[in-house]
Amino acid sequence: MSQRIIHDCVSALQQYEAVDVAVPTTDTIIQLDENGCIAAIPPRAMLRNVQTPQGFRRSTIRRAFDLALQDPDFLPTDDCSIIHKYLPEVSIHVVEGDADNFKITYKSDLERAEHLLAH
Repeated sequence: MSQRIIHDCVSALQQYEAVDVAVPTTDTIIQLDENGCIAAIPPRAMLRNVQTPQGFRRSTIRRAFDLALQDPDFLPTDDCSIIHKYLPEVSIHVVEGDADNFKITYKSDLERAEHLLAH
């Protein structure tokens, strides 16, 4: 993760209560219906792939988790999804990420990280 990304997140928190990091998606994204057929194809220009870190004012993230933990159907994907669902009045500002700032989610991500560290 670059110092620029961290700086941009901290700077954005002076104006916003929540901050996410993302890069433009390079893939076409499809939304499926209940039958497994394409229901929608959102415009790629409006889509981003989320990265880390995410930043929050402490009172905001605490309030969101307090609400989320009362919900028996609470199934978050990340902390910004909690803010988005339980505090819809809070704008989540997005700062530009970097293609080299990737998360280790899958085995191939770990292999990529190991390759980068080796070279």
